[in-house]
Amino acid sequence: MVTVSRNFFGRQVHSFEATLRIQDPELKPEEPFTGVFIRAPAVVAVKSPDVKVLSTLRESDNEHSAIIVGVRQGNIIATAFHPELTDDLRWHEYFLNVVAETKKKKDTF
Repeated sequence: MVTVSRNFFGRQVHSFEATLRIQDPELKPEEPFTGVFIRAPAVVAVKSPDVKVLSTLRESDNEHSAIIVGVRQGNIIATAFHPELTDDLRWHEYFLNVVAETKKKKDTF
């Protein structure tokens, strides 16, 4: 469970692109990923140990302050940015891997 702030980054006129910090090794964190933010929300609180933070955005120049912009809980993935608006397919591949994992688990029952 998470708490989200709607339009955290402002209105559509405040849309922007920024390099994300990727936390999950499956998403190849050593390669930069540019997120496209349009009227984007942000996760302001993670309220369950079952929620895995996938990506963050550094807030201004504060190295220790990060805004959560990608999470996963079980087979549910949420992002504050639009991975479909880039040519980088890592998030799509990650999603497909989650679908395959979920199907495999379901097929074993």
